Amino acid sequence: MRSNPIPLITICLLVSFSSLSQPGSRYNLLLKAGTVTPEKNITAERVEQFNRTAVRKFGQTFAIIQFEEIPGANERLQLSQQGIQLLDYIPDNAYTVTISGSLTTDLLTQVKARAIINLSATQKMQPE
Repeated sequence: MRSNPIPLITICLLVSFSSLSQPGSRYNLLLKAGTVTPEKNITAERVEQFNRTAVRKFGQTFAIIQFEEIPGANERLQLSQQGIQLLDYIPDNAYTVTISGSLTTDLLTQVKARAIINLSATQKMQPE
């Protein structure tokens, strides 16, 4: 008697699909220095801490903002009007940005920002 392979194939597919849908994997940042999964940190305290500690050169600071979803034209305009310039896209749903002035929790909430990340020196440099 021959065994039926369909139940085994079904179990294998279910296991592989469940491993692909890990809850934090949607928010992984694929940096050259490695993969980082930032915590959701858009709160008044964290934004104020970022504004206080950000290193500024010529009135600007460099950071990464991760969004719940890629910002549309209206969100990009709002960011630009507040002195936030989107530079390069980083998978997943993040951009390197230059910030002139201070961030506000209200703006970040309106544009569906998820996290603001200050990069370390090693994360900013090329691996070579």
